[in-house]
Amino acid sequence: MPNLGHLFIGFCILIPILYFTKNDRSFNYKVAFIFFANTLFGPDLVVMFAIMELHSLIGFTLLAIPLSLFYSYFSRFSLIKSKKKFFPLKLEDDGIRIVNWKNSYCITVAAGISHLFIDHLFYPDLSMELWSTIMIPQMEFITFFGTDAYDINPLYIVGNIIIVSIMLISLYCFRKGYKSTSKLFAIVIGLTVFILLMSQALIGSAKELGVLIFCAVYIFLPLFLLMYAARDVQDNPIQSSKEPKIKKKSQLNIVIVISIFMALVLILYAYFVINNAKTLALQFGFLGGNINEVTTSLVIIGYIYIVVFIVLLLGLIGLFFRINLCRYIVIAICSYLFIIAFPFAITLFLCEKDIKALFSRKVEK
Repeated sequence: MPNLGHLFIGFCILIPILYFTKNDRSFNYKVAFIFFANTLFGPDLVVMFAIMELHSLIGFTLLAIPLSLFYSYFSRFSLIKSKKKFFPLKLEDDGIRIVNWKNSYCITVAAGISHLFIDHLFYPDLSMELWSTIMIPQMEFITFFGTDAYDINPLYIVGNIIIVSIMLISLYCFRKGYKSTSKLFAIVIGLTVFILLMSQALIGSAKELGVLIFCAVYIFLPLFLLMYAARDVQDNPIQSSKEPKIKKKSQLNIVIVISIFMALVLILYAYFVINNAKTLALQFGFLGGNINEVTTSLVIIGYIYIVVFIVLLLGLIGLFFRINLCRYIVIAICSYLFIIAFPFAITLFLCEKDIKALFSRKVEK
């Protein structure tokens, strides 16, 4: 489940980038938010839907397809100061998506990989999850080819020559930019694989392949996807949004109907949790804790959520009558449901300028 540890890696990656770009603000803050949100929730969304296959590197690339559509829509909004005293901040409709779907997908996948990186290091299994049944345990990274990390042999000299040469050439490549540096990186990968295939050691270490895979997946890939999307957002800003094919009143009614169905599903889900609390507690037993205490907690949480979702249902029905108080109730509850991402799209929709206007007293009936 989401925890503060996943937030830390988001801060650790984003703060240096924001510091480096503080003068020109070239790193868009909405790109930062999409990445940050997915480092926390990301692959853990599957817990809600009990589809554990998606809690993996391959699985999350599939889950990220619909998830990135939501975050692309989210990039249309900003959180700004509100003039209302009871809540100091409000969502403001900027009228245009800043991050298109392609870039949103890259950012979402990058953050999901960073989330799984933390799971790999600190989860009891210590495995790289490619799929739910395909994993690379931590020890396999360490013991590739099965030789000691400090074996010494004549190739030690050859390895030193190669490493020193690469180190010196890098000064030239860094000066030329990322293309030349990327070519050098590809050469290093090729040399590493070749030498490991020809011998079981590179300057006395058999762990190079594990390090290569680990760094490529958990460091290079997420950072490259993040910075690629950030660069594309900066270089290719979206100029204008297309006019909706459906009128806002019709859109609102469609969203209300879909949302009511969602609320009913959530009520049934909470009811299911209450009636199957013992079974669910046993399934979550690997997380630790007393089974009876977990069962009681699930029942209490289930009843609380049933009440919340019934209030949500009533609020959604009130939207048909253009009751502004109901709009605020739905916004508040769906904002809390940001933990499963998609319901928050309802909050965003109700914050669109044209939709807010439908609830204004000045609108002619």
